[in-house]
Amino acid sequence: MRTRTARFEILCRGKNVSAALAPYLESVTWEDNAQSSQADSIELRLEDRDGLFRGPWKLTKGDKLEATLIVEDWQREGDSVRLRCGTFEVDELEYEYGEGGDKLSLKGISSMVTSTLRREKKTRAWEATTLSRVLSEIAAAQGFSPRFGGDDVSLARLDQREESDAALLTRLAKAHGKAFKVYSGQLVMMDEKAQDAKPAAGTISRDGGELKRLSLRDSLADIYNACTVTYHDAAANVTQEYTYTPPDAPESGQTLKISDRVESRAAAEERAKTELRRKNKLETSGNIEIMGNPRYIGGAVCGVSGFGWLDGKYFIEQSRHTVDDSGYSTALSVRRTMDW
Repeated sequence: MRTRTARFEILCRGKNVSAALAPYLESVTWEDNAQSSQADSIELRLEDRDGLFRGPWKLTKGDKLEATLIVEDWQREGDSVRLRCGTFEVDELEYEYGEGGDKLSLKGISSMVTSTLRREKKTRAWEATTLSRVLSEIAAAQGFSPRFGGDDVSLARLDQREESDAALLTRLAKAHGKAFKVYSGQLVMMDEKAQDAKPAAGTISRDGGELKRLSLRDSLADIYNACTVTYHDAAANVTQEYTYTPPDAPESGQTLKISDRVESRAAAEERAKTELRRKNKLETSGNIEIMGNPRYIGGAVCGVSGFGWLDGKYFIEQSRHTVDDSGYSTALSVRRTMDW
């Protein structure tokens, strides 16, 4: 029987440096987020007993790293996964010297974050368009492929004022109940409801052997049992109200009140559901630490069992995969999925 292994393959400046780094590498941590409001990142901790990283192997801010997580024979023989983590730009180097010797900590953020997609501010407007069309237009201009999921949204007018394309798409996603992420050369926008409805990548059980620690909290802080949108009905020239109360609404809580410019009752309904979902989605949330599992990444869903009323499906907002001397571990930030 083969011994299960987990490691990161690292490319620097286009060259595979995994074997060269191996004698000095203490740990690698990859952080993967479900949405691009938080940048994916990687951190390498290196021991520098030979002074290589102070001299011939000196790394600099702006260097490009590519990382792939490779897991072989993990849960059983033949259970192998090769997971591309992405391309990262080194943005922080920290050198330490003390009783533990010379150490270098290297941190990088997704190279997508540093592109003109996030840096270049633009001012322009669209008339009579749709959300998917805006995504496609921006993707083509920035050299990405668009990927849109769920119902499209009509936009009578859209203004971009001194705002980057990434900030605009993040704002639109938030306003229309969608999640936006830059991933593997794609601009991805998907319905949050559809993401929650995905089948679980696996179930984390109290007695399953992989669970190290679990902390879940159920809170009513900033949780609402309904949402009322006040809007102007142009056809009737009157002010109208629409109230949405979700199934299984909290027994206690306030009504969230929104006064906004919407164009119809249907738009008011969408706005009410979107805002209420955004407020309530963290009602049950927390953190889980398990034996390493490459199937649990940001944007995936996992099951939890063995904890009574806390059992169910949870959406992974963030995953942290670490390989070090103690092995391979995964830490998850999760929230309970919603059915509406």
